[in-house]
Amino acid sequence: MERLDSLITGKNLPESARNASERLRTASEWAERQVLRASKLVRSSTIPTPLSQTEISQQVQNSDGGFFEQFLAPTSDEMKVPDETTGSNDGKLFIKKLSLNADDTRMEDLYVEVLYTIKHRVGLPNGVSNEQLIQYAQRAFGITGREHDRLMNRAKQEKPPIVLLNVLLLEARDLIAKDVNGFSDPFTMMGVVPGNRRQSITSVQSTRVGTTTNGREVDKSKESENFNTLQGAQTDDQTKSKSPILTEHFGGSFRRKIGGNDGTLRNHDKDGRQIPAKLIKASSVQRKTLNPKWNEKFQFVVDDVSTDYFHMDIWDHDDEDQSVIDAVTSLNHVSGFKGLGRYFKEVAQSARTETDECSDDFLGCITIKIEDLPSVGIEDWFSLEKRSDRSEVSGQVKLKLWLSTREERNEFDDDDLLDVKQHIELIRVFALFEISQAGMPVSAYMGTLPETALTILHQHSVQGDLTVLHDLLCSWMAYSSMLNIDISYHFLHTILAELINKWAPLILNKDAEDMLGDSFTSFDSHCRTAIINHRQRFRADHRDELESLAEMLRCLKLMRESWLFEKCLPLQRSFEATISAQIELSAGEYFKKALKSATNKDPCGQLESLLLLLNSACAKFPAYNPIFTSIASVDYASIAYSQFDRMLVEYLCSELMSEDAEKLKCSLLRATKMEDDDLRSLSTLIKIHFALTDFYGFRNSNQKLRKEDGQWGIMFDKAISRWVDAVRVRAFARADLACHLDTPIQSTADIRQSSSYVDVCRMIDMIVQAWSRMKVTDSSLWFDLCFKVVQDICKICEYYVDKILAQLATEGFCGELQMFIPAALLCIFCSTINNIEQVRRSVSIHHKLRFDELVSQFESTCHHSATWKMEIESEIDECDKYMSDQIDATIERLTGRLIPTLKKHVFHLAWSPTACAVESAIKPLTDIKNS
Repeated sequence: MERLDSLITGKNLPESARNASERLRTASEWAERQVLRASKLVRSSTIPTPLSQTEISQQVQNSDGGFFEQFLAPTSDEMKVPDETTGSNDGKLFIKKLSLNADDTRMEDLYVEVLYTIKHRVGLPNGVSNEQLIQYAQRAFGITGREHDRLMNRAKQEKPPIVLLNVLLLEARDLIAKDVNGFSDPFTMMGVVPGNRRQSITSVQSTRVGTTTNGREVDKSKESENFNTLQGAQTDDQTKSKSPILTEHFGGSFRRKIGGNDGTLRNHDKDGRQIPAKLIKASSVQRKTLNPKWNEKFQFVVDDVSTDYFHMDIWDHDDEDQSVIDAVTSLNHVSGFKGLGRYFKEVAQSARTETDECSDDFLGCITIKIEDLPSVGIEDWFSLEKRSDRSEVSGQVKLKLWLSTREERNEFDDDDLLDVKQHIELIRVFALFEISQAGMPVSAYMGTLPETALTILHQHSVQGDLTVLHDLLCSWMAYSSMLNIDISYHFLHTILAELINKWAPLILNKDAEDMLGDSFTSFDSHCRTAIINHRQRFRADHRDELESLAEMLRCLKLMRESWLFEKCLPLQRSFEATISAQIELSAGEYFKKALKSATNKDPCGQLESLLLLLNSACAKFPAYNPIFTSIASVDYASIAYSQFDRMLVEYLCSELMSEDAEKLKCSLLRATKMEDDDLRSLSTLIKIHFALTDFYGFRNSNQKLRKEDGQWGIMFDKAISRWVDAVRVRAFARADLACHLDTPIQSTADIRQSSSYVDVCRMIDMIVQAWSRMKVTDSSLWFDLCFKVVQDICKICEYYVDKILAQLATEGFCGELQMFIPAALLCIFCSTINNIEQVRRSVSIHHKLRFDELVSQFESTCHHSATWKMEIESEIDECDKYMSDQIDATIERLTGRLIPTLKKHVFHLAWSPTACAVESAIKPLTDIKNS
């Protein structure tokens, strides 16, 4: 032995022997390292892998009726009110087949209006032919060929409209100074020159050749005469209504007397044709300025769009004997072309001073061909032209000109808003048609219309003399009426913002404002209803629906806080107060539906279901509260929770005060005292405790706990104590059954486990989850119960370890192990070690029990250190150590049997280095390792 020791240590040996001893020691250390690696490999091969154990674990769960599973947190499906359902396509609406649900006669009249509008287009064409417009309208209205022919005949039989030229005289700039003070007193005279009469007017001034604004050379004398024969646009009634306004502009301004050279005026021209009176309109006089501003509107009748011209002169006014308004109003007595020409010559002379008959007060003129006006109108600066070489002209005038029509076919219709209502219906028809053609969700439609539809709508606006404000009003009313088919609130917000920006007082008449007010009332009612049902209409787990809710609130806020809303619907409640009231009303309606949905013969079961539904609504606070807070500046969570809390207290008071044996109070008392075998009453009471605790958890920090809420604590403490005792019994029974039904699991080629660890680990996790949700009012009782729960978990783990090790022993892993272990036994060994390791890891429950948080709460309440933490952690550490020792001992038995064999082969390797090659001597060691 001493020699062997000396061989191993290398003492008192020659050099060669010492080298051999060194190799032996190196081989021995290598073998030891391999054994350690093998041991570590067995323990480190337990990598947790998520497995589906539904089928394997179902028998274990059913053994106790799912006792532990029922205390898990409820899923979202369990907390849904039956009304919280949506249709197909994830709540999005599509229009697959267009059906215009309107009166057939009304739709036919509207289609005739479209055909009439197309037939009498005004303005320059935009490249879309009438045939294309008719084809589109026929498709949009769903009109057959025979119906189209019949309705087209109706449109052709209607009287053609009267074309009107609207002129908005805005301002002029850089005019010539005609007065000695360096300024002028400019005014304008304008009218429509009939194209078929231009050549019949005799010359009253010298003939000059110049260039018009259109770039064509014209006879200046004829142009001046054409101006003198301008035909007015208003009927006698209209002119009478305008005369006071003109008198207000001109009254007392001019005092030069105007008279004819022969003192008489003819009533007929040389051809005997009667000329309408009041053919020219004049603006007001702007005193002492070279940059006058008028902002005055005029309207003229156009006989022939293709030939008529618009002409306007600007003159400097001299205030002496008679005002220009007197001269203009004397047109009531003028008839005939020659008399009209002589009259305008006198008007021109009336603008000159008596002392300087040769002075020229003409400031410039413009001539515009009406057929060149686009349908959208034109607003631009026009350069002033000379009327002769003697004229000194400079500057520009800014005009806005557009065409409109007046229809005589509806003269017996008393509805002043007929054009507006027809325009609204047209927008609806075209929008619905485009949505159905695109196949998109209605909510994705943002008002895009093709060129054909836009042309029809534009022509209808022009011919109906609808302003931009009217167009926006019609768009708002058309699209807001489509809310029932889920039109986008973002789109409505865009239209409403434009409408409010364009609105100004006195632009819309009373009837239009009343119509808009009705639309606002309808939209406001729609939004109120949507807020009441927002949990169903705007689901908290759908981001696009939450964005839709936000857009609806923005649109409602924009409407209610605008001056337009105040004008149409005065004396309304503020936006914030309205939203707060609707949230409170919504919470009340939800509580009523939840109570109806939770109806149960068992009062405890009904209370549990009601609390689950309330918690479901409260769990959505984080989704809804930021929206209402940022847009409406109201605390959604506080308002809704306060309403839930108030109604819940009323319900509980009503139930608890009842003396009926089947009511809630009696059921709760029975649950705390009865020793039922199935523990159903106790389980229900524990779930009520969980639900009520969760409900109180949604309180804001500034909301205090009610005194009556603490009265529940005594009852729940008793129930929790009973639950802890029941857990111990049910847990041991389930662990035993899990070992009995143990089934091998092989997730990968290297890792082997069995089903029992899954059941045990899951059971431990459920116990910890349930305990962490419990709130014990008595601090000392909480420590005792917590220690019991932890102790039970540790005992269950130790019981499970002993159970599966006993099963391993019964399989043959006991006594003196043979050198070569069967593969089946080795698989059972690996599964046993892995199962113990997984259970050992599941005992690390410190963070799940929130010890640090509970210790700080305990110390702040009881004002002394929490010694119980060390006791509980000591219990967990001891359990962990026990399972680790069992793993080490079991692995040691497997690896210990190999040590003699390893020493033998190492000894031969060290003592016969020259007898055989190193590779051959080391092969037995590698074979053992590989086996």
